[in-house]
Amino acid sequence: MWKYTKVKTEEGGYIYDSICTINELGLGEAEIVDYAYDGADALGIRYGAVHGEYMVDEKGPVLIEVNCRPFGGSMDAEFLDMISGQHETDSILDAYLNPDNFYYERDRGYKLYAHGCLKPFIVPKDIIPSSSPMTHICNKLQSFYKLDQDTIDGNNLFVKTQDFETTGGYAYLVHEDGYRLQKDIDFLCSVERYAFDLVLSDDAHKKTVVDEKQAREDVKSILNRVTAFGSTLFVTDQVFDDVNSLQVSPDELNNVKGDFKCVVVNLNKTILENSSDKVAHIFLKIIKKVRSGGLIFIPESTYHCMLDGRLSAEALVMVLDLRIEMQLHNYGKMVIASKQ
Repeated sequence: MWKYTKVKTEEGGYIYDSICTINELGLGEAEIVDYAYDGADALGIRYGAVHGEYMVDEKGPVLIEVNCRPFGGSMDAEFLDMISGQHETDSILDAYLNPDNFYYERDRGYKLYAHGCLKPFIVPKDIIPSSSPMTHICNKLQSFYKLDQDTIDGNNLFVKTQDFETTGGYAYLVHEDGYRLQKDIDFLCSVERYAFDLVLSDDAHKKTVVDEKQAREDVKSILNRVTAFGSTLFVTDQVFDDVNSLQVSPDELNNVKGDFKCVVVNLNKTILENSSDKVAHIFLKIIKKVRSGGLIFIPESTYHCMLDGRLSAEALVMVLDLRIEMQLHNYGKMVIASKQ
């Protein structure tokens, strides 16, 4: 059983927000099963695959659709195997070729081995994206299975979402821990709502002017304050003299071994000169350098260059399970996050 969650559009329509498995029946959900059986019997569907869709109102279950077909969603056999231990095709073939096994599996009762979810990305307006940072974000989620998106090359139009076919792509998630899966779903929903440029980005409205002198002063102030925290990695595209930390450019990150108690980021030109997906890739590499119990500092002069500003920076640290911290008094505006 799968449960659809829909949201209402500005135009008054309803579009898919998520499609997730029901691993344990809640109040009233067993009644839907009885209703589904009654509907199939009434239509004379006795053999083979059957797919039904239902909603529940104040009077009980209501039929939306029932048909002689498997479940849709273009779900991989491997994905469904991880969830239920058996693909729909197996069940259909067993019903005809190995009925004894079919009845055995049926009589064992309803049991899923993992929680699964399909998250369609809702596109808020027509866009011709040139990049998708989500390609680097999604695969860092603990429940990630697959990301499915149309071609993104600066030429392909993604229209505003109106139905299941007009989306910004689909994230397929699966995990044995339902809480972990729900946390990842909530994260993707918040990115979709508050920092959509991390889903699809046209890179056309980036900030183009940076006050490099002010940025240097702000970062220097942070570096002077964090030296007491311990080993510090300073990732910058400006060269600083007399810095008591390991100073590297983004291109040198692969040569940096180990992790650090404190990481400070000063990237302005790097953000402005690269596509949003490459920027996300660089930031995720930087964030992974924070050791357990450590902190990362991203000043306003850096996150202000990102398309969704502070929200983009916060989303990128959250995808690696860092916790957003309250900013410190007189430190200036910045994103501070800790690794637990």
